[in-house]
Amino acid sequence: DRSRRFFSLQMTRPMQIRLSEQEAKAEERKLFVGMLPKSHGADDVRKMFAEFGDIEEVNVLKDQTKCSRGCAFVKMSTRQECERAIEALNGSTILPGASSYLVVRYADSEKERTQRRMQKALQLQQQQQQQQHQQQDRKSG
Repeated sequence: DRSRRFFSLQMTRPMQIRLSEQEAKAEERKLFVGMLPKSHGADDVRKMFAEFGDIEEVNVLKDQTKCSRGCAFVKMSTRQECERAIEALNGSTILPGASSYLVVRYADSEKERTQRRMQKALQLQQQQQQQQHQQQDRKSG
């Protein structure tokens, strides 16, 4: 029980992460693209962003069956190119086969992703503790 309390205290403190300057710069140029048709592959996404500048990387997210999850990450060569793409594409259209307007925004940083993971872990831990308390209450009551 004591170790569980210690773990609980440790989970509430924010974790500090430092990225190298190169990693931080790369994250500033990474876009999240959501509400893509499942039929869209990397080439389709590349064509959508080509007019806004040099594309360094396109990654279409896929599930275990290798089918598109309807979202992607695009890394442009400059932040200005990202701004132009966001301004022109975000909320601009519903692509054929998509369920809602196209979403184009900066991708979450490593820090934001880590904080979200930590928050989810804390919520899960709290839910488990509540379930344990409810089970104990039922047994004693």
